[in-house]
Amino acid sequence: LSKSHFTQYRISQTFVINNGTGTSNHKDYEKWQPNIPGSQSKTSMGPEIIKKIIEAGTHAPSGDNVQPWEFGVTDSALFLFNIPEREHPFYSINGNGSLVAHGMLLENIIIAASEFGYRAAYELFPTTKRPHCVAKVTFKKTERIAPDPLYMLISKRATNRRSFEKKPLSPDEEADILRAPKSVGAGAIALLQDRASIDAMANAVSTNEIIAL
Repeated sequence: LSKSHFTQYRISQTFVINNGTGTSNHKDYEKWQPNIPGSQSKTSMGPEIIKKIIEAGTHAPSGDNVQPWEFGVTDSALFLFNIPEREHPFYSINGNGSLVAHGMLLENIIIAASEFGYRAAYELFPTTKRPHCVAKVTFKKTERIAPDPLYMLISKRATNRRSFEKKPLSPDEEADILRAPKSVGAGAIALLQDRASIDAMANAVSTNEIIAL
């Protein structure tokens, strides 16, 4: 695809830019040409499906809700771009917070793709020429993937700012939480049960907020 073809598609399908609110002047985005290996293969996915997948992706949380992402679409792939200018310094030290947000964006995209019968595969930082291009996502239609039940919950996710109930977790709840890292093959979870440990953690988090803000 030529740069002009890519730009024309981008402008005519404005949903692929900045949550569908308009076009972008971000330098890496404007200069991007999707000429990396494999970018010429076709996909059967129509614009309405990719729009729904992108919309699901943008429900991902980000520090101070800055949503530091923009999107580019070609006939073969979806490209994710980080926008450093939107980063909140308290929530994204050295840009790490924004990369965490992009990880959650990718997870939503993978979940949403399964709803429409597509398996999503991604390549992180697909080109050194465009350092703000965080990922290239390709989609393959398959009957071997089941819709992820979390898709219906993506749009319902919200931050609970109410006071929590001071009651212990049930054994089943504890087991589900502790099993979570195994389901993704990485990470670990530690649960603080005694009041002294909980108070110490609460004090540390509170102190961090005071220092940061």
